[in-house]
Amino acid sequence: MKNYYAILETHFEATEVDIKKSFRRCALKYHPDVNNSPDAHSKFLDVLEAYEVLSNLTERSIYNELYVKAFRNKNITISTTNEQFEERNKANRQKASEKAKSYSQMSHASFADYLTRELKLALTYAFPIGWALFLVIEGFASIYLIYFFLTSENLNDKDLGPKAAIVFVIIAIIFFAWGWNEFQKARKGYNNDRRSNII
Repeated sequence: MKNYYAILETHFEATEVDIKKSFRRCALKYHPDVNNSPDAHSKFLDVLEAYEVLSNLTERSIYNELYVKAFRNKNITISTTNEQFEERNKANRQKASEKAKSYSQMSHASFADYLTRELKLALTYAFPIGWALFLVIEGFASIYLIYFFLTSENLNDKDLGPKAAIVFVIIAIIFFAWGWNEFQKARKGYNNDRRSNII
């Protein structure tokens, strides 16, 4: 069983961001355009294969279970874990092989640019996600106003408090729904753009 964390030069507790950074660093390091060592292509393929698994939350979760058995739990035979791993990993290896072939044909500069597109894409969606967050904050502000109108003793009209609270409940619901809708649109757009333009 391959140790994908070692291949990406990272650790078991690595975050998604750590995995991406490690992938970029290792992919650029072993790209055939800059690395002339005889095993560069196989290392490049291993890096892509490792990224295929560790960047996918479902695949990573399954891999982590096997990883713990193979590398941390000495009570299980490695051959059993290897069989489980190999069976599970055929599709990932195929994807990595296809990507390696494509990426190997790119110049190092083109490949580096390709890897930085995700950062550019994330910056493109910073405003829509910020707007969604603003709307949710406004929803919380409306909740505060509900509390204010229901607990304020300084109101001259005692009937105004409950009426204003109802209005602000409606406003809060609108802001929360609007914010959630904007967030979902931004997330969906980001994911679609990422699938079509990024790794």
